[in-house]
Formats: sequence, C-alpha cells, structure tokens
Amino acid sequence: MCKPDAAPHLQWEAALRDPKILRPLMVDVDLIVLFILQHSLMATQQVKHWTRSCFGVLQRSFYVFCTALTLQLLMRYWQPVQDAPVLWNTSREPWVTCNTWVPLICFILHFIAWLVIFSILLIFDYAELMGVKQVPHSFPFPI
Repeated sequence: MCKPDAAPHLQWEAALRDPKILRPLMVDVDLIVLFILQHSLMATQQVKHWTRSCFGVLQRSFYVFCTALTLQLLMRYWQPVQDAPVLWNTSREPWVTCNTWVPLICFILHFIAWLVIFSILLIFDYAELMGVKQVPHSFPFPI
C-alpha cells in the first residue's frame, strides 16, 4: 500500500519563506496577472470603443497584437522555480506509482485539449479571428 509524503504542506510553508523560491514565484504570478489584466481590460466596452475610434477596422488586429505581445512577455520573463518542493510528478510509468490514474488522466486531458484547439481552427474562420478579414472589406475600392 502506498503512503503519501508526510506533511507536504509543511515543506511548502518553509519553502515560501525562502527568497530563492518566493522571488521567481512572485514574478510568475505578476506575469499571469499582467496577461489577465490585458485580456480583461481590452475586452471592456470603453477600450473597444477607444480602439475602434483610433484603429477603425484594425481594432481586432490590435487586440490580437496586444495579446501576442503580452504572451511573448510572459514566455520571455517566466522564471522556473527550481528549489521548491514538487507539487506533482507524473513522469514515472503509471504502473509504478500508486496513483495509476493520474498520468493517464493528464494524457487524456492533454490530447482532448489539442483536439479542441485544432477543431476550432478548422471550424472557425482563422482570418476573422485574427481580425484580418475585416480589413479588405472596409476599403472603398477593391483590392
């Protein structure tokens, strides 16, 4: 029978007092909050109205550009937390660990997520999602 680690929350309590762990963790949380704020603020009606008045039909393209820029910042400045206790480990074979379902469920969810992403690309018009399709229709002359 498998026994869980003794008091993993105590390991995390001690780890969260360590500046080597706390600093990269706070940088990562700040980057996630930046992405959430950018995504949420640019979806408000006031910002949509302002960007539509400034950029016209390029409003959706501007939104996609800002989202891509924020994601680039998140990926560029993401800091791995090296010395922290392990949250979970699914790198071992499922038959070795007690939790045989955890790696299988992670793999199935990962596979389903990729299927959803690819199906969305096939179902929706990609040019319209990027805001490129609206641009040629706004010109008074044919392109």
